[in-house]
Amino acid sequence: MQRTFHTLSTTALLTIVILVATALPASAQPTPPVRVIAEWEPVLGTLISWPLGIPQALVLELAEDDLLYVLVNGSGAENSARSTFNSWGIDPAQVEYIQTSVGSHWPRDWGPHQVFDGNGDWGILDPIFEGYPWVSNACVPINSPGGYAGDDGVNADVATYFGANLHEFPAYLTGGNFLVDGHHTGFSTCAMVGENNQLWTEAQFRTLLSDWAGITSYQVVDSTEDHGIQHIDCWMKPLDEETLLVKLPPTWHEEYDRIETNLAQLALATNCYGRPYTIVRIDCPTYSGGNIAAYTNSLILNKKVLVPQFNIPGDAQAIATFQAAMPGYEVIGFPWGSWYYYDALHCRTRAVFDPEMLRITHRRLDAEVPQAAGHTITAMIDDRSETGLVAGELRVYWRLNGSPTWSWLTLSPTGSTDTYEVDIPGQSPGQTVEYYLAAADNSGRSETLPRTAPAGFYSFTMLPSDLMVEISCTPSSGTLPFTSAFYIRLDNPRAELTRRIAGRINIDLAGGGSIGSWRAGYTNIDPGASYVTGWNQALPAVSGLVGTSVFTLHGMDVTPAPYNQPPYPPAGAAASDTCSITGYTP
Repeated sequence: MQRTFHTLSTTALLTIVILVATALPASAQPTPPVRVIAEWEPVLGTLISWPLGIPQALVLELAEDDLLYVLVNGSGAENSARSTFNSWGIDPAQVEYIQTSVGSHWPRDWGPHQVFDGNGDWGILDPIFEGYPWVSNACVPINSPGGYAGDDGVNADVATYFGANLHEFPAYLTGGNFLVDGHHTGFSTCAMVGENNQLWTEAQFRTLLSDWAGITSYQVVDSTEDHGIQHIDCWMKPLDEETLLVKLPPTWHEEYDRIETNLAQLALATNCYGRPYTIVRIDCPTYSGGNIAAYTNSLILNKKVLVPQFNIPGDAQAIATFQAAMPGYEVIGFPWGSWYYYDALHCRTRAVFDPEMLRITHRRLDAEVPQAAGHTITAMIDDRSETGLVAGELRVYWRLNGSPTWSWLTLSPTGSTDTYEVDIPGQSPGQTVEYYLAAADNSGRSETLPRTAPAGFYSFTMLPSDLMVEISCTPSSGTLPFTSAFYIRLDNPRAELTRRIAGRINIDLAGGGSIGSWRAGYTNIDPGASYVTGWNQALPAVSGLVGTSVFTLHGMDVTPAPYNQPPYPPAGAAASDTCSITGYTP
């Protein structure tokens, strides 16, 4: 949806851009192509601020299996944090302290957007941050209120701490209002465009996102609050590159109609694999007056999902929704009295991704696939450690639904960079195949996809043939030459659309070989309908017809484009039926 924003005059715009450019240190744009890392990718640990803005239970969980990176302002703050964490029993080896000018506890908003550039180098994208505009839901230009200068300087210190490249992005990109899929798609409310309108037109801002962040598909939706910060992470969350979790408010709530409007827009969008997004709704009841629970404001941390809880009955259902949508993940709730509808767990944490991650991506097979001799699994496997992949550990594990054991196949290079594939054997109609991918590299890292495999896996079901074929022939015997009557019925059981069906008769002679075939032609068959035809065929006095010969009708779906492409069933499905003729010597 393209929106119209009022823009500053060219002179004023150039003046502001020059001032901004001279105020910021020179910083190279990332080498293209650039990719912003998605939340579900491999993580070293979590960035938080001191003094804390999160409960003790969450701090303990963050440090349990991963590193805790604590932003502290001065030696006194660091000593206070160390003392507190020691008293809580946190292993000191799990905590690292980064000295910086931090002034608030919202690293999500002003903290480091992390990218891989075209050289494969991990770096930090550092946008402008000048506070939190509280605005109406109108898509109009917004003025930043200013302040937060200390927080705006944090990313330079984080980049220095990790030895990462720092790319000072010349625009606003507040983290709570910028979500990504790891495949060049971003999501924001129009408040993001409105704030950037201080410096750029929408077209210019989109170009900056493409050039600096590799965002080539940018979904801008309406703001949802009557008045607020309008951050998208308070009502939506990508769970993976194909799945969006969307808040379901009470129907009377101010956000209800606006979220439904946005949902209609997102339902028309396609994900990085060209398919519609899977939309999962999460019920978000009120916790205080008209304020509703912000369950989408949660954190995916490796194989865990950490969810804010609001001490209401709806908390349990929220946990169940995450568990159903993300099989195999450990979903943990954190009840606390200081979460808010516009500011919760996601806002107060930010991942530090593994710069040498092992990453697997794969366009999972469609939920239903036509029968085939094999089903090709193609994967991109990239070891950012550059230590090399362990060839024997690049695998696809698969099984039939209900089987307790997994078989595995080795993925082989295709010749394209970082791309591997293998075929899972074809199965009978109606059977469901479950599968996942696995890889390892020489740095000692190993990964699966889904990351929670084998508890989490993908699946696809073999469709029955799109065709049903019936043939009969009378008389079935006689003294040659004689004339036989053929009756053919072709069915289109699929409910989606009219299919184009071609048929052909082949005569396999009892004495071997064939005397030819007659094309039955093609016709369009409506959904759930049948095509019936019949004709008389003279059978000559050919010696090969002595004995029993088999007449076979082959039917094939030859539906043309675009109706043989997703979301429609593919062409090529085939079926056949036979009848027999017994011939006698003339």
